[in-house]
Amino acid sequence: MRNNGATTVTELRRYAVVDVKQAKEIGLGWLKGKQLDNAVEFGLPEVDDRYHVWRVALLSQHTDTKVGEIVIDARTSLVLENKTTRPDVIESRILGRDQTLCRRQESASIQVRSCYRIRSGVSQENGQVDRLEHKGAPAAGFG
Repeated sequence: MRNNGATTVTELRRYAVVDVKQAKEIGLGWLKGKQLDNAVEFGLPEVDDRYHVWRVALLSQHTDTKVGEIVIDARTSLVLENKTTRPDVIESRILGRDQTLCRRQESASIQVRSCYRIRSGVSQENGQVDRLEHKGAPAAGFG
């Protein structure tokens, strides 16, 4: 119960994680396991009672920009790995590595903007973009 006597949604729904402090403690444990605890700080955790989760924003310590989030099951207190930002993505964002490489090509008077993801199986070498096959299918965005 809050100081004013009102019952919170986390108490009404009998969640295992009932407050911001608990959400941050769980988040810190996850960060320590991924060796990211010294690289990020927390934004304000929010309970999402529609999906029964806590969302804990992760901010870069140097720029205060959001670099990801940890999603915690409010009922079980387990980190939902499939909904949480992957550690390699968090690290890339902290280090300022752009996940999407974009380049502009000019042909005649038409500008073409092509964007591709590093992890989608596309490589760039000597200014040339190559499509790579991934499990028998073309890379995403190249059909």
